[in-house]
Amino acid sequence: MATLDKPTLVGLTGCAVPVALFSAYSQFELGLMAGIDPRLAWVMPVATDAAAYVATRVWLDEKYPKGIQRYAASIVIVCVALSVAGAALHLGLSKPPVPQWLPFAVGAIPSLALAGLIHLGALIAAIPDKHGKASPAKPPRQKRESPSSGVVEPVRPVATTPASKSPAALTSVRSHVSEIEDAPMSRPEVGKGSARAQMLAYIESVNGETNGAELDRMFNTSNYGRGVLNTWRKRHPIASGE
Repeated sequence: MATLDKPTLVGLTGCAVPVALFSAYSQFELGLMAGIDPRLAWVMPVATDAAAYVATRVWLDEKYPKGIQRYAASIVIVCVALSVAGAALHLGLSKPPVPQWLPFAVGAIPSLALAGLIHLGALIAAIPDKHGKASPAKPPRQKRESPSSGVVEPVRPVATTPASKSPAALTSVRSHVSEIEDAPMSRPEVGKGSARAQMLAYIESVNGETNGAELDRMFNTSNYGRGVLNTWRKRHPIASGE
């Protein structure tokens, strides 16, 4: 929004203030001439000059729709016309007698200005949100359930994968546990390719027809073959003759 430079602002103020005072004085005196009480005669300049200023602000503001701007412009034109007519009548009718129609005409001006301003305010208040005037409605607040309300949310069971219960799986697990329990503590199994794995493969090939000393000699171990052989025989009782 452009701003006025100081000389222009001073010039406008210097011209507007005395003219506004003269216009207000003319409207005030016209009210007295029409029989308005001196304590309320100041309403006349408010109903014409002040109302024109307010409507002009709405008229020139581009954020309002064109329809409201045109309506505000019509209020400005009417108020300015009444102000000009009031100033002219004040000077033209300064000498008595006062016409009989003057009190009726002057008495209608405040009500006419009030009706126009109220209508203008109602139109502005009804502008949709996109024009930036109507305040958005707040969404209703959701009530939170208190602990004593008795509303209990059902607890969903955690999905679990059932373990295999086939006989083959159980036999494999038992064999593995038995092998671990029967292994000698001095030479634990270290995986495929270890002396234990090689011994088991050899014992399987000869169907258990060997002994611990022979195994120690073949696989270069000490007091280890007997334990491996006993483990194999426990898993193969038929082959070992037990």
